[in-house]
Amino acid sequence: MSNTQKKRRSISPLSTSLISNKKATNSAMKCSKCQKLGRRSCSQKACIKCCTDQNCEGHRDVREKEAILEGRHPINKMADAKRALTIKPGAFHETAFQYLGETVLIWSLADYMSNPKWRDEAIRKSRRNLESIRNEGIEGSLYCHDKGVNLKDQRKESRRKRFRRVMNELYEQSLIQKP
Repeated sequence: MSNTQKKRRSISPLSTSLISNKKATNSAMKCSKCQKLGRRSCSQKACIKCCTDQNCEGHRDVREKEAILEGRHPINKMADAKRALTIKPGAFHETAFQYLGETVLIWSLADYMSNPKWRDEAIRKSRRNLESIRNEGIEGSLYCHDKGVNLKDQRKESRRKRFRRVMNELYEQSLIQKP
């Protein structure tokens, strides 16, 4: 005789009936309403179809599985909310952004313009900038007809003025290039 045959003989019919009774006592019994198999741990001693208690401990795991499959579970709702925040590729220059919660607003034009002090200062600077651009246009030619003076002979423009002029030119070019 082999070892497996000895082990099979060692289990008595009495012990197998006890094992099957334990399984039956823990989970299955007749439903009190429809006589199908129900759960002992159910508060109404009923099957899943007849149980009306939504907080029933016996049927909680079955209801959770159904809710997950149907998409009604809180985890599914959280996942849907997270998926709704995804960023489409190309929306930001930074490719590492995946969800909207990962971005931060550094500067808001609406907040800036809502403050009257900041708004007035921006308008003043803009007007002053436009006036200086207009003045440079008149004086910027090599020969100023009004004065009759060759500007090449005059002193060169300072670094600061040249920097501002170049930055304004680049800014104007960027505005022209955008649709």
